[in-house]
Amino acid sequence: MTRHPKRPARARALGTFAACATLFHVPVSGAAETGAADSMRSMETMVVTGTRLEGPVTAIPGHVTVIDRAQLEARQARSVIDVLRSVAGLQVTQYGGRGGISSVYLRGAEANFTLVFIDGVQVNDPNNTRGGSFDFASINLAEVERIEVVRGAQSSVYGSDALAGTINIVTRAAGADRRLEADAEVGEDEYRRGALHAGGSLGPATQLAVTATATDDGDGIDGNAFDNRTLSARLVSRPGAKLRLTASGRLADADAEAFPEDSGGPELAVLRAVDRREQTQLSTAAQLRYAHSHRATVNLEAGFARHEEDSVSPGIAPGVRDGVPASTSRSDLERTTLGANLALAATPLADVVLGLDFEKERGDLQGSLELFPGFELPTDFELEREILGVFGELRLGRDQGPSLSASLRHDDPDGHEAETTGRLGAQYTMSSTRLFASWSEGYKLPSFFALGHALVGNPDLRPETSTTWEVGVTRSFGGDHLDLTLVGFRSEYEDLIDFDPALFTNVNRNQVDTTGFELAGSARPSDAVALQAHLSYVDIDVDDAGATLRQRPDWRGGISAVWDVTSTVALAAEWLYVGEVYDSAVPTGGRTLDGYHRVDLEVSWHAVPRLRLWLAVDNVLDENYEEAIGFPGLGLRGRVGVRYHL
Repeated sequence: MTRHPKRPARARALGTFAACATLFHVPVSGAAETGAADSMRSMETMVVTGTRLEGPVTAIPGHVTVIDRAQLEARQARSVIDVLRSVAGLQVTQYGGRGGISSVYLRGAEANFTLVFIDGVQVNDPNNTRGGSFDFASINLAEVERIEVVRGAQSSVYGSDALAGTINIVTRAAGADRRLEADAEVGEDEYRRGALHAGGSLGPATQLAVTATATDDGDGIDGNAFDNRTLSARLVSRPGAKLRLTASGRLADADAEAFPEDSGGPELAVLRAVDRREQTQLSTAAQLRYAHSHRATVNLEAGFARHEEDSVSPGIAPGVRDGVPASTSRSDLERTTLGANLALAATPLADVVLGLDFEKERGDLQGSLELFPGFELPTDFELEREILGVFGELRLGRDQGPSLSASLRHDDPDGHEAETTGRLGAQYTMSSTRLFASWSEGYKLPSFFALGHALVGNPDLRPETSTTWEVGVTRSFGGDHLDLTLVGFRSEYEDLIDFDPALFTNVNRNQVDTTGFELAGSARPSDAVALQAHLSYVDIDVDDAGATLRQRPDWRGGISAVWDVTSTVALAAEWLYVGEVYDSAVPTGGRTLDGYHRVDLEVSWHAVPRLRLWLAVDNVLDENYEEAIGFPGLGLRGRVGVRYHL
């Protein structure tokens, strides 16, 4: 899959926070305080990711995971990255602490093959060296309402970049009642995290939520430092019976330090200086929804995202592999989107969406590589492109019995041939059983880095493409006491972009096939106990003889449990297993890293209805493991926290 040159490109950013907002088909109310076990009960959540048609998760003929606010509060994970580790089919790799780059591999695909949204606004950055992947470190859990993961190619719904699936991070919304909430957490190694959340009604028809957070990841890993601040807001207004306006905006600012990715990390790096990055992310959007009748709804949407980064890297000394020169870069990406669609309940058995959207991206990078002291080569580029897309979706059937879904999209991007992608799905639902199957197509335009980099860019690159087949079954046993989902999948990726050292440029050449299965389950053996489990297997076949993709384990799985010991005390535990993985670094070349187990524990106490205290212990067994060569995982760390709300 895409293996762009591993020259770390880092970034600085300055931006201005502007109110605006996200395109939700259904507003989400703030989570109420509930028992921890109750919070893990499965939900028929309305989703925006994976379809433009309103409906529950079960209306999508595929494997969808939704993690809601109550589940997040029950577990008290340290970061969104740790939450994603517990999702079937997702492998997360982080170079040390949160100061290092984090990569999320969905079903064995490259990290840049997953389209990432925050409140429905795309936040992938095509300027970076990783082909447009998103670093989840900047997201604070205190600002998250829910996380939606939809697997399989989604280009027929969203266009470019959704080769393997989508992840949507939804920020917190306001409930009907006014709410003021503050929480703080401190831990070993100078770890600190805090947040303020305020939300409520501004009048009979308007609700507003604002969340501010700050995080300092501490110094638990040598060379790692991460400071992050975020501010997010969501406004929902219903000025009339037929109108709804949804608006949101988010600003994140971060300073990060870590050893370069391929350096061998704190344990093996010859050069002991670290990468330094400063970045700002801004995303805003708005949607106006007009319900002309119970059968026809018009949606008008607009969004804007900006990502700025400054970075300085010391480079990597030569080892078994060639070294990497020192570098500097300043990157600026802007993305503007406009869209309109018409949703029709054509008949009691048929729902249709027809629409069009427009996207404009502009990427600018100014940087240099220091080949030797006093001699630098520029790496600058400045590119922009526009994409006009038209799409349609159809769903036939009811909640029970057979149903069919289809989507078709045609995109006309600047500088490339037009792309037409489709998706077909079928399912049969009967009381406690749902059988489903789907076929979908995806494509990804080459990143600005791959096209325009002054040294290795190739303007003649073709889009990367994918095809996914998926078949599965979901079964409930004994009401909601036990739910199981078993899914088999196969994905084919073609024309993948790789760096050719002989030509010293990026080329289209690789084909990769991934085949595997996912098993996910939840159980409630009693009203006080809730269990969740996941198991994933993926087999990756690369057409290059002897080639092995990095940081993709065959097997991974885990179990989490929440026990309401009393009405005020809850205990949560999570066990994660990741099998052995192949990796490569400059000092060592390629080698296989051992698999590992990790156990996290947390106990919480509702001292009074408005006050919650907790004690969490990460990696309670103090497992010694590496996610990448020379980058140790975080050792045993204790955290204590408090949350108070009015």
